[in-house]
Amino acid sequence: MVVSILCLLMLFCAIMPVVAQSQNSEYYYPYDMESEEQKSFLLPDSTIFYRAIQSSVPLFLKSTDFNFMHIRTKRRGLDYRLSKSISVNGVDLPYRYITPLKSLSVEELRSAGMRSSLDMCGGVGDLHLFRIADQEAISFYQAAVNFSGKDYLVGAKVSMAEVLGRDWSVAASMQVRTGRDLMVGGVFSNSGVASLKLTKRFGQGEALSFVATLAPTMRGLRFSSVEETFQLTGDNLYNPSWGFQAGKERNANVRREFVPLVLASYMVDITDNTSLVATVGMEVGERKYSSLGWYNASTPIPDNYRYLPSYSGDRDVEQAWRSDDVRYTQIDWDELIAQNLMSADGHAAYALEDRVESLLNGRVAVNMNTDIGDRLRVSYGVKFNTLNSRYFKRMRDLLGATNIVDIDQFLVDDDMFSNRLQNNMREPNRAIGQGDTFGYDYSLDSREMGVSALVQYQTDRLRIDVGVEIEDVSMSRVGHYEKELFAGGNSSYGDSRESRFTPYSLKMLFGWSFSPRSYIEVVGMVGGVAPYQADIFVQPLYNNRVVDGLKLQNVNAAELNYRYVGGVAELQLSAFLIETLNEMDSGRFYDDISGLYCDMTISGIGKLRYGLEAASSIQISRRWRATVAATFGQYIYSRNPRVTILSDRDNSAIAIDSESYMGGCRVGSAPQVMSSGTINYFGRNGWGFNATLNYAGMRYVEPMPMRRTERVLNQAGSPEVFDDFMRQERLGDTFTFDASLFKTFYMERSRVVCALMLRNILNDGSIVSSAYESSRVRRYWSGDTYYFKPFENRRTYAYPRSFYLSISYKL
Repeated sequence: MVVSILCLLMLFCAIMPVVAQSQNSEYYYPYDMESEEQKSFLLPDSTIFYRAIQSSVPLFLKSTDFNFMHIRTKRRGLDYRLSKSISVNGVDLPYRYITPLKSLSVEELRSAGMRSSLDMCGGVGDLHLFRIADQEAISFYQAAVNFSGKDYLVGAKVSMAEVLGRDWSVAASMQVRTGRDLMVGGVFSNSGVASLKLTKRFGQGEALSFVATLAPTMRGLRFSSVEETFQLTGDNLYNPSWGFQAGKERNANVRREFVPLVLASYMVDITDNTSLVATVGMEVGERKYSSLGWYNASTPIPDNYRYLPSYSGDRDVEQAWRSDDVRYTQIDWDELIAQNLMSADGHAAYALEDRVESLLNGRVAVNMNTDIGDRLRVSYGVKFNTLNSRYFKRMRDLLGATNIVDIDQFLVDDDMFSNRLQNNMREPNRAIGQGDTFGYDYSLDSREMGVSALVQYQTDRLRIDVGVEIEDVSMSRVGHYEKELFAGGNSSYGDSRESRFTPYSLKMLFGWSFSPRSYIEVVGMVGGVAPYQADIFVQPLYNNRVVDGLKLQNVNAAELNYRYVGGVAELQLSAFLIETLNEMDSGRFYDDISGLYCDMTISGIGKLRYGLEAASSIQISRRWRATVAATFGQYIYSRNPRVTILSDRDNSAIAIDSESYMGGCRVGSAPQVMSSGTINYFGRNGWGFNATLNYAGMRYVEPMPMRRTERVLNQAGSPEVFDDFMRQERLGDTFTFDASLFKTFYMERSRVVCALMLRNILNDGSIVSSAYESSRVRRYWSGDTYYFKPFENRRTYAYPRSFYLSISYKL
């Protein structure tokens, strides 16, 4: 906190003397060999200059976008469902498409918070707005190659844009990344992105555009672990998800994705003051995530608590961990295969499974703008989304075995259900081979229809925006397996009950320009957001039962923004308040107290987020520029949610509406204090460098509501154990220093840019990137009695020094 306050004071002290000199500044183009001739001009009191400052790009995001990659961050404490989204001509898309869209040079209108526009109604977070517009095409060709020791080893990218005949233009891009991580075992990336944009102009104000992107991806992942494993191995980058098979690295947790996207957008000026944009989008493909499965066998996960010295007390095991014996510290693939080969009937004890999501999503948006005079604009539109995701398990590798039988493996060792219950009664005792579907198979269907309107009134100084959006959303589940545990009727097979919601949002903005350089605005929002579809079912994998008492998630927010833009300095200040109520979550876990697999529903989650943001960009001199940004916030759970736990085998109640004492806990993965300062130098002959110092403080472990319920707290054997359950661990503050050096070689009509970037230069490997609490509790015996303690928090450490080398050519 002290560091953040000092950064804010430094920011204001740095700004004020520069602002006073702003009228004598020079405008500097970093990549030009010579600066342009200084041309003075008069700023008249006209609408065009006032509107420039009213629509300024958020400086805080520009200043900090890639500065905190070493830790998990949620800007303003917002969950990713609210804070990360993309809109292309009014069509909402998943965040994974941001890279392909940027590679096509699609016009991006970066915004944040509750900035008013038709596309932003209903969002309060970091929103990327893309516009496929009727703009003059430019021609360029660009190629780049880069090297990185983090996530992948080498990458390459080629892109181009060309103006064709008969008013056609084309833009295309292809990017590949491949190779193993140099520091973390098992981590690798083999991915590609191919994108294409075709535009046909029919005249002024009328155009038809097509965008297509293909992005096949395969990534070996890194998993979190407990502190004991990091200390035993002496490696804070320890990754438990891989091991050796026949002497070669193999990762059990690999994410594979191939979801092509196609967009078609038509824009036309219907009249002199009315324009229309109609966009249709379609995405279809699969996302897969592999993991190990074990059937009536011990877990193969090396960092399971039973295999650690703290549980076994075995000194030989401790020595094996400390000596980095991969048979203990990593997955022993050869041993798993050997055990499968010993099976008399070829039945697998271990296998590698793919959890698959097959998508078929269609989106349509039609938006219109009408200018009524010079001061009033009305924007209005409709959208329709049909979203279908089918989820199932697919056998990837039987690891030397020939089959498994598709029965409920979680019930094989159960005292009550030891009778080989079927996963799918319609195909009983089906032998599963490689590539077959098994375990569960269901679809989640969603239909969304919405209308929105935005009224914008602007004079020279005054700006008033009012935006409203209302939707009709229906959600349902379709079971493709009839599970024996929930047989008959539509308990697991067929259509579930349809759940309907009416999300809405109302936003108002009032802004006033004191001058063409100075502007203040107040924004307010109330809204309701539909719950995440998978959360409305008690157990979506094989149960049609809908959670009781479903509600909209309420969002109330307010924001005060001030901006000053001088000749050499720009300042932006924001105060924000965001309250979310009636959030819900659900999940499946093993309940150590009852000894059962259970389904958990958490309802009534309330969060309060408020704070200050400040950012400034200062052109110190012709070749030096500085950027400073800081934020201080409080992101807390404002209410105690309710937890309902049902037995996974028969939906019997384990706990109903048990109060979880979450009030006062901090939102995890959201530093309450952040500050960043960057200095840029653009020297002669294309040389330049920049250096960035970052600070993040008041970070906390992601809390788990279940462990704070009275049901669990009553199991504490002492006040110290009670405190262990209730305590939320605070993570250490982080300081990081990044630097880069670049050189631009200018040619007649082209240039080559070489850049070397170093991240976390001062990091000694002790920075915790993120951490979360376990939902499980551990039983301890003391004499003839036992008591429970919470499991250790799981964490991931940040990478130490890493590099990124890039060489690019542009014509």
